[in-house]
Amino acid sequence: MANKASYLRKKTIDLLKKLKVKYKLFFAVQLLSLLAVSAVSIFLPYAEGRIINSMVDGSFVNSVLKWAAVIIGLFLVRMVLSYILSYFEYYLLPYKSASAQINFIQALLGKKLTSLADFEGSYLHNRVQQDIECILDFILLKIPQMINMAFSLFVLIFTIFYIQPQVSLLIFLIVIIYVVLYKFFKNSLYNIFYILSEAHNKFYNDCNSVYERLSEIKAKENRSFEQNHLICSQNHLFSLVFRNFKLKYLVSGGQIVLNFFAQIFILVVGGIYVSAGKLTIGLLTTIMQYLSLLWQNIEGIFALAVSYQAYLAAKMRMLELYELADDVVGCENCTNIDDLELKDFNIKSLGTNKLLFSKNLNLHFKRGHIYELRGKNGIGKSTLFMYLLGLYTEPDSGEIIYNRTRAEEINFNLLRAKKIAVLLQNEAVYDISVGTYAQIYLSEAADTSQNVLCEIGRLFTKLNNTPWTEVVDKSLLELSGGERQLLRIIVTLLKPEAEMILLDEPYNNLAVNVMTQLNDLLLEKKQNKIIAVISHAAELIPGAEEIVLE
Repeated sequence: MANKASYLRKKTIDLLKKLKVKYKLFFAVQLLSLLAVSAVSIFLPYAEGRIINSMVDGSFVNSVLKWAAVIIGLFLVRMVLSYILSYFEYYLLPYKSASAQINFIQALLGKKLTSLADFEGSYLHNRVQQDIECILDFILLKIPQMINMAFSLFVLIFTIFYIQPQVSLLIFLIVIIYVVLYKFFKNSLYNIFYILSEAHNKFYNDCNSVYERLSEIKAKENRSFEQNHLICSQNHLFSLVFRNFKLKYLVSGGQIVLNFFAQIFILVVGGIYVSAGKLTIGLLTTIMQYLSLLWQNIEGIFALAVSYQAYLAAKMRMLELYELADDVVGCENCTNIDDLELKDFNIKSLGTNKLLFSKNLNLHFKRGHIYELRGKNGIGKSTLFMYLLGLYTEPDSGEIIYNRTRAEEINFNLLRAKKIAVLLQNEAVYDISVGTYAQIYLSEAADTSQNVLCEIGRLFTKLNNTPWTEVVDKSLLELSGGERQLLRIIVTLLKPEAEMILLDEPYNNLAVNVMTQLNDLLLEKKQNKIIAVISHAAELIPGAEEIVLE
């Protein structure tokens, strides 16, 4: 058991380090504040009991004023502590959660692209956000609460034992029953939390997919199909929600029954002792308030123990993502790209053992040339680009060589950042201004940024017949499909320091006259670069060397 606890603690600390969450100060302040609140809550019933006894004894004025001043002081302390706890829970915790999500995205970008292929973006976003919030909430809020409640429980049991030993024996029995109840249900709670989280993420992803495809659904008028799909997803989710409800009801029902009989017993015993003169009314009032606090702490600890199973499920899901295969990053830094070779290169299509190309590829790309890749849909043109970018690795045969250096030895992170510019097919559209998007490649070349921005604006104005000043502050979402594609091509072609440019179906949505002018721009840019273009256009780009994949 000790080894298991040590292992879980190590895993938790490792996860927090991966998420770059600084938790020690947060944890300490939260715990100390909660302990102070508990101390105030425990002392207040005693002060109130003293006031009641003073009223009965006749020493009303002096004693009541003294204890009233104490209560007011405790009230002010409680207000300050409430501010601290609220600040931590409602400001610092969401801030740390958002930071942890950003840090996780950076870690995710270091994973192999093939290992992420099974996850849709909206599903992954919802899953990660939900799990990180659950983990941080438990570690930074609920664990301090649990320690505080355990401390308060110990103090309350000791106090009640000192006042009335018989009552404390009943409390010990109740605590034992709670432990047995938790042990009985904990595995079921963990399982339902895990599969319910998965179902919730899947339903969110299905709904998000509909929001992203509203125009497509209306155009095809297949709303009935989409609605039935959502209803199926909803039914699956809520079948699990109902299972969760039944399990939670069994747990809470057991608590209610236990507390009901315990309170009846305490009231009967307390009444008998007051009637016999063994307890004063003030002391009985104090005991009843202490017992109320004690029930709250017992139920609170039990609820936190139930939350622990949700935390374990969330932590397991996060660790599964962290354990996805990492990118293999070589040690060789390529300072330039003079030539690129594919030797006996071939790959298999995803999910099958069938080679994509009928013959192994032996290709040689050199500076100063434009290469136009052609072939039927699904032949593997876009996949080939992924290998050239180092995003896919380990071909089924052959190798890729940059400047006589094998691809697996190259640091592709640096190569892509500085020396390769790429336009992928069907790049996602997101809410960012045109002017901001134009600077996507300029952070590494601050000295030339202004010149490049001016050139982007000049070319966009020339090719689109629209002044750059009219679109620079617009969102990408406000541009037409053709305008967005034109902007992407220009930004890609003007990436500073790029020595290889890869364009996947760049002329989609573009007018013929714009394509002609872009061809001229490609011819101009090829002088000191390798340019590869995937195209289905009827005519070859002037001056391009055709490569037919089959």
